[in-house]
Amino acid sequence: MRSITAIVVGSTTAVLVAGVVMAGPVSERDLPVESTQPEDAAPLAEGIAGRVSRPGGLAVEGAVIVATSLDHPARPIPEIAILTDDDGRFEWPLRPGSYRLAALLGGQEIAAATATVHGRRVTSLDMVSGR
Repeated sequence: MRSITAIVVGSTTAVLVAGVVMAGPVSERDLPVESTQPEDAAPLAEGIAGRVSRPGGLAVEGAVIVATSLDHPARPIPEIAILTDDDGRFEWPLRPGSYRLAALLGGQEIAAATATVHGRRVTSLDMVSGR
């Protein structure tokens, strides 16, 4: 399952685009939107699939996952952020390249790791929260 979301903080929407935060007043069209891919969708063919958990293995549900390209020039990232499901799992169709993924909960980074996606392969990346 893949999700896309906008992050709303107070009365301002913050959007991370290529490492730059853009903010402005919130309007009806700026409210958070979650789009979930249907369960019968084709399996992920290329990108990163993983899980965010706490020490001991408890899933971190609803963590916001953000990606940053580590390549020069930076690779485009298809979504601003994705959410973990109720088992802490996420899938992100990313093009081949190197990335830093961070898991955020309540606006705070709780885990981060780097991964490299190779052509037509799914890279596994599990992150354990420090809190």
